[in-house]
Amino acid sequence: MREAFKGFDFGRVVRTLQQSGLLAPGADDKASRVKRIHARNVRVYVVQPEKLAAGRA
Repeated sequence: MREAFKGFDFGRVVRTLQQSGLLAPGADDKASRVKRIHARNVRVYVVQPEKLAAGRA
């Protein structure tokens, strides 16, 4: 996600996405979650696609 928002204030981007409901909250209301991918724990941001589609209507 950092690559997609390069040049922007990343903290502000994350807060805005959280406030709009586009990011699913992780543990302890953090923006990211730990997911197991290919036998490794990786920290990821979970985007809720249904919220993106709702914004288009």
